[in-house]
Amino acid sequence: MLNTSEILWDQFLDPYNKIPIPIAIWIRFSDEIILVDANQYAVDVTDGIIKDMCGCFASEMYKNHMTLVNCLKSCLDKKRQISEEIEIKSSNSDKFAKIRIKFHFCSPNIVYMFFYNKVPEWVWNEFSLVGNKDNSKSLKFNQIQKLKRAIIEGKTSKDIGLIYRDLFIHDMNNIFSNIQSSTHLCSYFLKEKSSYEKVGEFCDLILDQVNRGKKVISNVFTYLELEKESKTLEKIDLLEYLTTSIEYIHKTYLTREIKIALKTENDTCYVLANNLIGALFDNVLTNAIKYNDQEVVKIIIRVSRKIQNDRYYIKVEFLDNGIGIPDKKKKNIFKVKSQKDQAHTGMGIGLSLVKRIVTILNGEIWVENRIQKDYTKGSNFVILIPEYVQDK
Repeated sequence: MLNTSEILWDQFLDPYNKIPIPIAIWIRFSDEIILVDANQYAVDVTDGIIKDMCGCFASEMYKNHMTLVNCLKSCLDKKRQISEEIEIKSSNSDKFAKIRIKFHFCSPNIVYMFFYNKVPEWVWNEFSLVGNKDNSKSLKFNQIQKLKRAIIEGKTSKDIGLIYRDLFIHDMNNIFSNIQSSTHLCSYFLKEKSSYEKVGEFCDLILDQVNRGKKVISNVFTYLELEKESKTLEKIDLLEYLTTSIEYIHKTYLTREIKIALKTENDTCYVLANNLIGALFDNVLTNAIKYNDQEVVKIIIRVSRKIQNDRYYIKVEFLDNGIGIPDKKKKNIFKVKSQKDQAHTGMGIGLSLVKRIVTILNGEIWVENRIQKDYTKGSNFVILIPEYVQDK
Protein backbone atom coordinates (compact mmCIF):
# COMPACT_ATOMS: atom_id res chain seq x y z
CA MET A 1 0.00 0.00 0.00
CA LEU A 2 1.27 3.49 -0.92
CA ASN A 3 2.11 5.82 1.95
CA THR A 4 1.06 9.47 2.05
CA SER A 5 4.31 10.75 0.51
CA GLU A 6 4.07 8.34 -2.41
CA ILE A 7 0.45 9.29 -3.05
CA LEU A 8 1.35 12.99 -3.01
CA TRP A 9 4.25 12.35 -5.39
CA ASP A 10 2.00 10.44 -7.81
CA GLN A 11 -0.40 13.38 -7.77
CA PHE A 12 2.48 15.78 -8.40
CA LEU A 13 3.83 13.67 -11.28
CA ASP A 14 0.43 13.14 -12.92
CA PRO A 15 0.44 16.32 -15.10
CA TYR A 16 3.90 15.44 -16.42
CA ASN A 17 2.73 11.92 -17.25
CA LYS A 18 0.21 13.51 -19.62
CA ILE A 19 2.92 15.23 -21.67
CA PRO A 20 3.89 13.07 -24.69
CA ILE A 21 7.66 13.56 -24.63
CA PRO A 22 10.33 12.10 -22.30
CA ILE A 23 10.92 14.24 -19.19
CA ALA A 24 13.55 13.58 -16.50
CA ILE A 25 13.40 15.43 -13.16
CA TRP A 26 16.74 16.42 -11.58
CA ILE A 27 17.52 18.17 -8.30
CA ARG A 28 20.73 19.68 -6.94
CA PHE A 29 21.71 18.00 -3.68
CA SER A 30 24.90 19.26 -2.04
CA ASP A 31 27.45 19.41 -4.87
CA GLU A 32 25.74 16.76 -6.99
CA ILE A 33 22.77 16.71 -9.38
CA ILE A 34 20.47 13.75 -8.75
CA LEU A 35 17.94 12.05 -11.03
CA VAL A 36 14.75 11.98 -8.92
CA ASP A 37 12.17 10.57 -11.32
CA ALA A 38 10.81 10.63 -14.87
CA ASN A 39 7.39 10.85 -16.50
CA GLN A 40 5.59 7.83 -17.93
CA TYR A 41 6.63 8.62 -21.52
CA ALA A 42 10.30 8.46 -20.54
CA VAL A 43 9.72 5.19 -18.66
CA ASP A 44 8.01 3.66 -21.69
CA VAL A 45 10.52 4.67 -24.36
CA THR A 46 13.43 3.47 -22.20
CA ASP A 47 11.72 0.18 -21.30
CA GLY A 48 11.94 1.18 -17.65
CA ILE A 49 15.68 1.87 -17.67
CA ILE A 50 15.28 5.46 -16.50
CA LYS A 51 13.25 4.37 -13.45
CA ASP A 52 16.08 2.06 -12.42
CA MET A 53 18.46 5.01 -12.58
CA CYS A 54 16.55 7.18 -10.07
CA GLY A 55 18.95 8.29 -7.34
CA CYS A 56 21.97 8.26 -9.65
CA PHE A 57 24.30 11.26 -9.94
CA ALA A 58 24.49 13.04 -13.28
CA SER A 59 28.29 12.94 -13.05
CA GLU A 60 28.11 9.13 -13.00
CA MET A 61 25.20 8.62 -15.37
CA TYR A 62 26.67 10.90 -18.03
CA LYS A 63 30.37 10.43 -17.26
CA ASN A 64 31.04 9.77 -20.97
CA HIS A 65 28.89 12.71 -22.03
CA MET A 66 29.89 15.61 -19.80
CA THR A 67 28.16 18.13 -22.07
CA LEU A 68 24.87 17.00 -20.51
CA VAL A 69 26.25 17.46 -16.99
CA ASN A 70 27.53 20.93 -17.87
CA CYS A 71 24.12 21.90 -19.29
CA LEU A 72 22.40 20.78 -16.09
CA LYS A 73 24.87 22.79 -14.01
CA SER A 74 24.55 25.84 -16.24
CA CYS A 75 20.76 25.73 -16.04
CA LEU A 76 20.91 25.63 -12.23
CA ASP A 77 23.64 28.25 -11.92
CA LYS A 78 22.03 30.74 -14.30
CA LYS A 79 18.50 29.92 -13.09
CA ARG A 80 17.08 29.98 -16.58
CA GLN A 81 16.05 27.68 -19.41
CA ILE A 82 18.65 26.31 -21.79
CA SER A 83 18.07 24.69 -25.17
CA GLU A 84 20.84 22.64 -26.73
CA GLU A 85 21.37 20.29 -29.66
CA ILE A 86 23.84 17.79 -28.27
CA GLU A 87 25.77 15.22 -30.27
CA ILE A 88 25.94 11.86 -28.52
CA LYS A 89 28.63 9.42 -29.64
CA SER A 90 28.46 5.75 -28.78
CA SER A 91 31.19 4.39 -26.51
CA ASN A 92 31.07 0.99 -28.21
CA SER A 93 30.64 1.81 -31.90
CA ASP A 94 30.83 4.58 -34.50
CA LYS A 95 27.16 5.54 -34.00
CA PHE A 96 26.21 9.10 -33.17
CA ALA A 97 22.98 11.04 -32.79
CA LYS A 98 21.98 14.69 -32.42
CA ILE A 99 19.49 15.18 -29.58
CA ARG A 100 17.53 18.39 -29.01
CA ILE A 101 17.11 18.89 -25.26
CA LYS A 102 15.44 21.65 -23.21
CA PHE A 103 16.66 22.17 -19.64
CA HIS A 104 13.83 23.88 -17.76
CA PHE A 105 14.83 25.53 -14.49
CA CYS A 106 12.43 25.57 -11.54
CA SER A 107 13.21 27.39 -8.31
CA PRO A 108 15.01 26.74 -6.11
CA ASN A 109 17.16 23.86 -7.42
CA ILE A 110 15.23 21.66 -9.87
CA VAL A 111 15.69 21.01 -13.59
CA TYR A 112 13.16 19.37 -15.90
CA MET A 113 15.05 17.88 -18.82
CA PHE A 114 12.98 17.00 -21.85
CA PHE A 115 13.78 15.68 -25.31
CA TYR A 116 12.21 17.18 -28.42
CA ASN A 117 13.20 14.71 -31.12
CA LYS A 118 13.46 10.97 -31.53
CA VAL A 119 16.09 9.40 -29.28
CA PRO A 120 17.53 6.15 -30.69
CA GLU A 121 17.31 3.16 -28.38
CA TRP A 122 21.10 2.79 -28.21
CA VAL A 123 21.33 6.27 -26.67
CA TRP A 124 19.16 5.27 -23.72
CA ASN A 125 21.36 2.19 -23.28
CA GLU A 126 24.41 4.43 -23.46
CA PHE A 127 23.10 6.42 -20.49
CA SER A 128 22.19 3.29 -18.56
CA LEU A 129 24.11 2.17 -15.50
CA VAL A 130 21.93 -0.91 -15.04
CA GLY A 131 24.05 -3.79 -13.84
CA ASN A 132 26.67 -1.64 -12.15
CA LYS A 133 24.47 0.86 -10.31
CA ASP A 134 25.52 -0.63 -6.98
CA ASN A 135 29.09 0.30 -7.80
CA SER A 136 28.25 3.87 -8.75
CA LYS A 137 27.41 6.89 -6.61
CA SER A 138 23.69 7.01 -5.93
CA LEU A 139 21.18 7.78 -3.20
CA LYS A 140 19.19 5.22 -1.25
CA PHE A 141 15.40 4.93 -1.51
CA ASN A 142 14.65 6.88 1.69
CA GLN A 143 16.95 9.71 0.56
CA ILE A 144 15.13 9.91 -2.78
CA GLN A 145 11.81 10.09 -0.93
CA LYS A 146 13.09 13.07 1.06
CA LEU A 147 14.04 14.86 -2.16
CA LYS A 148 10.59 14.19 -3.59
CA ARG A 149 8.97 15.67 -0.49
CA ALA A 150 11.13 18.76 -0.90
CA ILE A 151 9.93 19.14 -4.49
CA ILE A 152 6.27 18.71 -3.50
CA GLU A 153 6.60 21.27 -0.72
CA GLY A 154 8.12 23.66 -3.24
CA LYS A 155 4.87 23.40 -5.25
CA THR A 156 6.82 23.17 -8.49
CA SER A 157 3.89 21.63 -10.35
CA LYS A 158 2.80 25.16 -11.25
CA ASP A 159 5.51 25.12 -13.92
CA ILE A 160 3.60 22.49 -15.89
CA GLY A 161 1.95 25.36 -17.78
CA LEU A 162 5.37 26.59 -18.93
CA ILE A 163 6.19 23.15 -20.31
CA TYR A 164 2.93 23.07 -22.28
CA ARG A 165 3.84 26.54 -23.54
CA ASP A 166 7.30 25.38 -24.66
CA LEU A 167 5.82 22.37 -26.46
CA PHE A 168 3.34 24.61 -28.24
CA ILE A 169 6.03 27.12 -29.27
CA HIS A 170 8.28 24.31 -30.50
CA ASP A 171 5.60 22.79 -32.73
CA MET A 172 4.41 26.13 -34.09
CA ASN A 173 7.97 27.23 -34.89
CA ASN A 174 8.44 24.08 -36.96
CA ILE A 175 5.17 24.72 -38.78
CA PHE A 176 5.99 28.36 -39.55
CA SER A 177 9.45 27.35 -40.73
CA ASN A 178 7.92 24.86 -43.19
CA ILE A 179 5.45 27.46 -44.45
CA GLN A 180 8.23 30.01 -44.90
CA SER A 181 10.37 27.56 -46.90
CA SER A 182 7.42 26.60 -49.10
CA THR A 183 6.59 30.26 -49.74
CA HIS A 184 10.15 31.00 -50.84
CA LEU A 185 10.08 28.01 -53.19
CA CYS A 186 6.74 29.15 -54.61
CA SER A 187 8.27 32.54 -55.39
CA TYR A 188 11.19 30.85 -57.12
CA PHE A 189 9.08 28.50 -59.27
CA LEU A 190 6.64 31.25 -60.23
CA LYS A 191 9.49 32.80 -62.23
CA GLU A 192 9.79 29.56 -64.19
CA LYS A 193 6.71 29.16 -66.41
CA SER A 194 7.45 25.47 -66.88
CA SER A 195 7.34 24.91 -63.12
CA TYR A 196 3.79 26.06 -62.28
CA GLU A 197 2.93 22.50 -61.26
CA LYS A 198 5.55 22.74 -58.51
CA VAL A 199 3.84 25.87 -57.16
CA GLY A 200 0.63 23.90 -56.75
CA GLU A 201 2.47 21.21 -54.80
CA PHE A 202 3.96 23.72 -52.39
CA CYS A 203 0.59 25.45 -51.95
CA ASP A 204 -0.79 22.07 -50.89
CA LEU A 205 2.10 21.72 -48.44
CA ILE A 206 1.38 25.16 -46.99
CA LEU A 207 -2.30 24.26 -46.53
CA ASP A 208 -1.28 21.02 -44.84
CA GLN A 209 0.96 22.91 -42.41
CA VAL A 210 -1.80 25.39 -41.60
CA ASN A 211 -4.11 22.47 -40.79
CA ARG A 212 -1.39 20.93 -38.66
CA GLY A 213 -1.06 24.20 -36.73
CA LYS A 214 -4.80 24.36 -36.15
CA LYS A 215 -4.71 20.81 -34.80
CA VAL A 216 -1.80 21.57 -32.46
CA ILE A 217 -3.75 24.50 -31.02
CA SER A 218 -6.90 22.40 -30.73
CA ASN A 219 -5.08 19.59 -28.92
CA VAL A 220 -3.38 21.98 -26.50
CA PHE A 221 -6.75 23.45 -25.54
CA THR A 222 -8.17 19.96 -25.19
CA TYR A 223 -5.35 18.98 -22.85
CA LEU A 224 -6.03 22.07 -20.76
CA GLU A 225 -9.69 21.07 -20.62
CA LEU A 226 -8.67 17.63 -19.37
CA GLU A 227 -6.96 19.29 -16.40
CA LYS A 228 -10.33 20.54 -15.17
CA GLU A 229 -11.24 17.69 -12.88
CA SER A 230 -14.62 19.24 -12.11
CA LYS A 231 -15.79 18.85 -15.71
CA THR A 232 -19.11 17.04 -15.44
CA LEU A 233 -20.80 14.49 -17.67
CA GLU A 234 -24.23 15.27 -19.05
CA LYS A 235 -26.73 14.29 -21.71
CA ILE A 236 -25.06 14.77 -25.10
CA ASP A 237 -26.36 14.12 -28.64
CA LEU A 238 -23.57 11.92 -30.01
CA LEU A 239 -24.73 12.20 -33.64
CA GLU A 240 -24.64 15.99 -33.48
CA TYR A 241 -20.99 15.99 -32.43
CA LEU A 242 -20.14 13.24 -34.92
CA THR A 243 -21.71 15.19 -37.80
CA THR A 244 -19.78 18.31 -36.78
CA SER A 245 -16.51 16.33 -36.78
CA ILE A 246 -17.22 14.96 -40.26
CA GLU A 247 -17.83 18.51 -41.53
CA TYR A 248 -14.59 19.64 -39.87
CA ILE A 249 -12.62 16.90 -41.64
CA HIS A 250 -14.01 17.80 -45.08
CA LYS A 251 -13.22 21.49 -44.56
CA THR A 252 -9.73 20.73 -43.28
CA TYR A 253 -8.52 18.30 -45.94
CA LEU A 254 -9.64 20.14 -49.08
CA THR A 255 -6.90 18.64 -51.26
CA ARG A 256 -7.78 15.00 -50.49
CA GLU A 257 -10.71 13.00 -51.78
CA ILE A 258 -12.48 11.73 -48.68
CA LYS A 259 -15.67 9.71 -48.56
CA ILE A 260 -17.25 9.28 -45.12
CA ALA A 261 -20.44 7.25 -44.74
CA LEU A 262 -22.39 7.48 -41.49
CA LYS A 263 -24.59 4.48 -40.75
CA THR A 264 -26.80 4.62 -37.68
CA GLU A 265 -29.79 2.71 -36.38
CA ASN A 266 -31.51 5.81 -34.93
CA ASP A 267 -31.86 9.52 -35.64
CA THR A 268 -30.67 10.42 -32.15
CA CYS A 269 -28.18 8.77 -29.79
CA TYR A 270 -27.78 10.30 -26.37
CA VAL A 271 -24.70 9.52 -24.30
CA LEU A 272 -23.39 10.57 -20.89
CA ALA A 273 -20.44 12.75 -21.90
CA ASN A 274 -19.25 16.34 -22.38
CA ASN A 275 -17.85 18.48 -25.18
CA LEU A 276 -14.56 16.56 -25.13
CA ILE A 277 -16.35 14.01 -27.29
CA GLY A 278 -15.86 16.38 -30.22
CA ALA A 279 -12.06 16.27 -29.81
CA LEU A 280 -12.33 12.48 -29.52
CA PHE A 281 -14.04 12.14 -32.91
CA ASP A 282 -11.80 14.76 -34.56
CA ASN A 283 -8.66 12.87 -33.57
CA VAL A 284 -9.93 9.42 -34.59
CA LEU A 285 -10.94 10.72 -38.03
CA THR A 286 -7.69 12.67 -38.44
CA ASN A 287 -5.74 9.51 -37.61
CA ALA A 288 -7.68 7.58 -40.28
CA ILE A 289 -6.66 10.16 -42.90
CA LYS A 290 -3.09 10.72 -41.73
CA TYR A 291 -2.24 7.02 -42.01
CA ASN A 292 -3.90 6.43 -45.36
CA ASP A 293 -1.99 6.28 -48.64
CA GLN A 294 -5.02 5.49 -50.84
CA GLU A 295 -6.02 7.90 -53.59
CA VAL A 296 -9.53 7.98 -52.12
CA VAL A 297 -9.86 7.86 -48.33
CA LYS A 298 -12.91 5.80 -47.40
CA ILE A 299 -14.30 5.79 -43.87
CA ILE A 300 -17.46 4.07 -42.69
CA ILE A 301 -18.85 5.10 -39.31
CA ARG A 302 -21.28 2.65 -37.75
CA VAL A 303 -23.32 3.64 -34.70
CA SER A 304 -25.27 1.05 -32.75
CA ARG A 305 -26.34 0.09 -29.24
CA LYS A 306 -24.59 -2.50 -27.11
CA ILE A 307 -25.23 -4.04 -23.70
CA GLN A 308 -22.13 -5.10 -21.80
CA ASN A 309 -22.01 -6.24 -18.18
CA ASP A 310 -25.63 -5.10 -17.73
CA ARG A 311 -24.73 -1.60 -18.84
CA TYR A 312 -26.00 0.23 -21.93
CA TYR A 313 -23.49 1.71 -24.36
CA ILE A 314 -23.46 3.47 -27.70
CA LYS A 315 -20.96 1.71 -29.94
CA VAL A 316 -19.17 3.78 -32.59
CA GLU A 317 -16.96 2.05 -35.17
CA PHE A 318 -14.59 3.87 -37.53
CA LEU A 319 -13.67 1.57 -40.43
CA ASP A 320 -11.00 2.93 -42.79
CA ASN A 321 -9.04 1.76 -45.83
CA GLY A 322 -5.70 2.99 -44.49
CA ILE A 323 -2.37 1.25 -43.99
CA GLY A 324 -3.63 -0.72 -41.00
CA ILE A 325 -1.94 -1.73 -37.76
CA PRO A 326 0.01 -5.01 -37.34
CA ASP A 327 -1.59 -7.33 -34.79
CA LYS A 328 1.43 -7.25 -32.46
CA LYS A 329 1.11 -3.45 -32.15
CA LYS A 330 -2.64 -3.24 -31.57
CA LYS A 331 -2.62 -3.74 -27.81
CA ASN A 332 -0.09 -0.91 -27.35
CA ILE A 333 -1.41 1.53 -29.95
CA PHE A 334 -2.91 3.88 -27.34
CA LYS A 335 0.12 3.74 -25.08
CA VAL A 336 3.00 6.19 -25.32
CA LYS A 337 5.34 3.23 -25.75
CA SER A 338 3.79 2.46 -29.12
CA GLN A 339 5.33 5.72 -30.39
CA LYS A 340 8.82 4.63 -29.44
CA ASP A 341 10.05 4.44 -33.03
CA GLN A 342 8.36 7.64 -34.14
CA ALA A 343 9.92 11.08 -34.19
CA HIS A 344 9.03 13.40 -31.34
CA THR A 345 9.01 16.46 -33.57
CA GLY A 346 5.29 17.02 -33.03
CA MET A 347 3.31 16.82 -29.84
CA GLY A 348 2.16 13.42 -31.02
CA ILE A 349 -0.82 13.38 -28.71
CA GLY A 350 -3.53 12.13 -31.08
CA LEU A 351 -4.22 8.59 -29.92
CA SER A 352 -2.97 9.09 -26.36
CA LEU A 353 -5.40 12.02 -26.16
CA VAL A 354 -8.18 9.81 -27.53
CA LYS A 355 -7.51 7.18 -24.86
CA ARG A 356 -7.58 9.74 -22.05
CA ILE A 357 -10.86 11.24 -23.23
CA VAL A 358 -12.49 7.82 -23.49
CA THR A 359 -11.32 7.02 -19.95
CA ILE A 360 -12.78 10.30 -18.64
CA LEU A 361 -16.09 9.41 -20.34
CA ASN A 362 -16.06 5.99 -18.60
CA GLY A 363 -15.91 4.29 -21.97
CA GLU A 364 -13.72 1.80 -23.79
CA ILE A 365 -11.70 1.84 -26.99
CA TRP A 366 -9.82 -0.76 -29.00
CA VAL A 367 -8.73 -1.40 -32.58
CA GLU A 368 -9.44 -4.33 -34.90
CA ASN A 369 -8.69 -5.21 -38.52
CA ARG A 370 -11.30 -3.94 -40.95
CA ILE A 371 -10.95 -7.26 -42.76
CA GLN A 372 -10.41 -10.15 -40.37
CA LYS A 373 -6.87 -11.62 -40.43
CA ASP A 374 -5.58 -8.96 -42.89
CA TYR A 375 -4.43 -5.77 -41.18
CA THR A 376 -3.17 -4.27 -44.48
CA LYS A 377 -6.77 -3.62 -45.59
CA GLY A 378 -7.35 -0.99 -42.93
CA SER A 379 -8.44 -0.62 -39.33
CA ASN A 380 -11.62 -0.48 -37.29
CA PHE A 381 -11.45 1.75 -34.21
CA VAL A 382 -14.23 0.73 -31.84
CA ILE A 383 -15.46 3.09 -29.09
CA LEU A 384 -18.01 2.38 -26.38
CA ILE A 385 -19.57 5.36 -24.60
CA PRO A 386 -22.15 4.95 -21.82
CA GLU A 387 -25.64 5.65 -23.13
CA TYR A 388 -27.69 8.30 -21.38
CA VAL A 389 -30.56 6.50 -19.68
CA GLN A 390 -33.26 8.67 -18.13
CA ASP A 391 -34.15 7.75 -14.57
CA LYS A 392 -37.59 6.20 -14.30
